Amino acid sequence: EIRNPLASISGSIELLGQGGPTTPDEQKKLMNIVIREIDRLNNMITEFLDYVKPNQVSDESVQLSGLLGDICEMNKMNKNLRQDTEVTLDLSSKKIIAGSRDKLRQALINIIINAHQAVTEQPHPKVKVSCIDGDKKVTVRISDNGVGIEEARLKKIFEPFHTTKAKGTGLGLAVTHKILEAHNVQIFVESQKGVGTEFILEFPERTERTDLPLAQTKIPEDNLTWGIQNRKAK
Repeated sequence: EIRNPLASISGSIELLGQGGPTTPDEQKKLMNIVIREIDRLNNMITEFLDYVKPNQVSDESVQLSGLLGDICEMNKMNKNLRQDTEVTLDLSSKKIIAGSRDKLRQALINIIINAHQAVTEQPHPKVKVSCIDGDKKVTVRISDNGVGIEEARLKKIFEPFHTTKAKGTGLGLAVTHKILEAHNVQIFVESQKGVGTEFILEFPERTERTDLPLAQTKIPEDNLTWGIQNRKAK
């Protein structure tokens, strides 16, 4: 992830230094490569720092239904996502949870963006987001009818640097898992290849206790502990 961008930057600068490109368009093309790869390195380093630094959770009162509504509204302006995707919202939750609004926004955006990206090639793309109150908890479900995740990959989706995306760093879901773990969220992932994927997140309702523990750095090896399971074929 570091060497490939550095090789592109080095090669472009070397050509510029040797006077290789003679036209302004050729020079501009090489400079655009340098800028793009620098941005790629910067994004990767930012994600890596988010993953490795201690995750102290702040004690804000957060209503998840409002936060999810804001994220989905923002996605309507994202030109990198298919705008014909059918997005269904069920944001009936009224309960409050304790945590960091900005960190939770980051984690939920990652999952929702992944859902949109999963339906890119579908003829009738669908993404559903729900937020419902339960007994001493708030349950968030984010599902899609996209490509799905095969069982072998499903076991590794939260591992750092694991990705199938051509331009992905493989840190997005690793950072997401760390943020949610720091908020004492139970995470379940159901998926079937060619059918779709659903993330189920169970947040504890806010109580009188305001202190939240630091994130646990050890990832359980038992997949059942992770709450990862296969979706049953419909």
